[in-house]
Amino acid sequence: MAKELPWFKFYADEWLTGHITLEDELLQGVFITVCAYYWKLDGNLNIHILKRRYRHIDNDIWRELIDKNFLKMSSENQISIKFLDKQIKNRKKQSKINSANGRRGGQAKANAKQTLSEKIPKAKRKPSNIDKDKDKEVDKDKDKEVDIDKDKEYTKEFLAFWDYYGKIGNKKSSSDNWNKLNPSQIEDIKTCIPAYILNTNTNGEYPSRKNAETYLNKDKEYWNDSIIFKNSGGNNNNSIFESRI
Repeated sequence: MAKELPWFKFYADEWLTGHITLEDELLQGVFITVCAYYWKLDGNLNIHILKRRYRHIDNDIWRELIDKNFLKMSSENQISIKFLDKQIKNRKKQSKINSANGRRGGQAKANAKQTLSEKIPKAKRKPSNIDKDKDKEVDKDKDKEVDIDKDKEYTKEFLAFWDYYGKIGNKKSSSDNWNKLNPSQIEDIKTCIPAYILNTNTNGEYPSRKNAETYLNKDKEYWNDSIIFKNSGGNNNNSIFESRI
């Protein structure tokens, strides 16, 4: 889990109002340390391994954490932490959905490419058009240089998102909203966006994809909204998006 998602959700309000804060600082510190180690091991942690790793901690501390249900221990001596187990389960479920949608999307893209190749035969170039073709290539290169200059005002991370999202909405406003996001929100977007892209339309049909500047609203966090799934293929491969960020 640490490689796939190196952080877990930690809500300050829940911590400050939870029973753990009624305990002394030593017990609180041991508990949050165990949480980090538990997450790193993908929820697969034995009490004996835990005690060996933190052998300097008194057995009374472990007993107190278990007796007060901060840690639960099975008959096989496996440790369980409820709020992290829930996050691990949801993460694995989303990973399976992403993998399945990615396979469908890749196949749909391959089929579309093959169909396009069959419909458009290779054009025969006429000698008289050689100079015109060269001029067009020069013009294209100039356009690319202008586009590159314009993109200098945007971060590499945002441009990766903008391309993946389909360039829907106002680019400048979207960039401004992107720059307001915190790292945790960006990681959430990486997790949620593949299914959203796959199941939204850009041609006006329902369900319609939000403008990027709306989707990136840091206060509303629309990426956490429920997704209306549709039965169609699409590109759900977010590896390009994540690798560029």
